[in-house]
Amino acid sequence: MTPLQRYRERRHMTQIELAEKSGVTQQAISKIETRQRENPGVLTMQKLANALRCTVDDLIEEDAADRRKGPGAQDPETGEPA
Repeated sequence: MTPLQRYRERRHMTQIELAEKSGVTQQAISKIETRQRENPGVLTMQKLANALRCTVDDLIEEDAADRRKGPGAQDPETGEPA
């Protein structure tokens, strides 16, 4: 699970709701969450962070940490697979 998806689900938002609130298309959100779009632009990330009430660093740092953990890693908050 990507940090974007984690934050979105914590806010009980669908991709469509996040798209409406952020101005980023649902398709772009889906690609970021599935890592089909590896390097979204800073403006895109800022829009998403604003809509999710977090910082771009929150989304980037968590994603970098998730990648370092590798497969089978667990989310420290929930104990679920990362």
